[in-house]
Amino acid sequence: MKKVLLLGDSIRMGYDEFVKEELAGEFEVYYDELDNGRFAAYTLWQANQFFKKCGKFDVVHWNNGYWDMNIEAPMTEPLHPIGDYVTMLGRILAEIRKNGAVPVFATSVPILPKDIAEEIRGEGMKPCNYDNAWVIKYNDVAVSLMKNEGVMVNDLYSLCLKDKYFYKCPDLLHLTEEGYRQCAAQAAAAIRKAAGITMKLSEIFADRPETWGYRGDPYFWDYLEKAADTADVKSGEELEAWIKSEFKKLTAKGLTADTTGHVKEFEHGGMSSGGIDGNWWIEEGIPLLRDRLK
Repeated sequence: MKKVLLLGDSIRMGYDEFVKEELAGEFEVYYDELDNGRFAAYTLWQANQFFKKCGKFDVVHWNNGYWDMNIEAPMTEPLHPIGDYVTMLGRILAEIRKNGAVPVFATSVPILPKDIAEEIRGEGMKPCNYDNAWVIKYNDVAVSLMKNEGVMVNDLYSLCLKDKYFYKCPDLLHLTEEGYRQCAAQAAAAIRKAAGITMKLSEIFADRPETWGYRGDPYFWDYLEKAADTADVKSGEELEAWIKSEFKKLTAKGLTADTTGHVKEFEHGGMSSGGIDGNWWIEEGIPLLRDRLK
């Protein structure tokens, strides 16, 4: 069985067990259950300990950033200023490659604007001292390094932006269980891809859109997700053709931006109950799924 090592800060500790669940039967998943990778220099040391004790890995998925960028009083500059941060990421990357593993780097997740953060801040908890401008700055230099080095980037930052509160829990730094599960699903998909394992088509349906056209659209989405793994789809064009054929199978209509389909089994109450909005699928649903398939 293939082996994957998860390295990184406390955000990693939040999703590591869920990644293990996602990859059960496919990978042996290694991570430190008691400690996180803190800042990049510490992650370098931690990686070396795993390589020494556990040998070769197929994939190493890691993140660093929150500890590195933090300005903790009485210090007046980050623990790892940008130049030091990039240097340490380069050293971690070099050790991963010496181990023979394929590296995957995950971006740091966003920080809420202070006014929005106040809506969910836990009673008695201090406001978060982090600034999202720090996150953007550190992510930018990390992503630039990874692109120059040909390293896959797992963009957890953009993933968390999909939720109004960035999946933040009341401490404003860490995530809710739902947020960690979303990160785990995306991390697992990246790990499979890095290991050369073909993604299951159903995985592109895992993260459901927040808005739909008609009330039947989410039920058509679920229908497609269940049918996906038996579909012979390898490209965006084939995916679009398959969705249109399934739509026609259910509604006896061709799927276009002007089409409204109706499926009795998708009726669950409401004015547009059972309705499938062709415009939503052509303009939003299909482009989204095609992009995820890339």
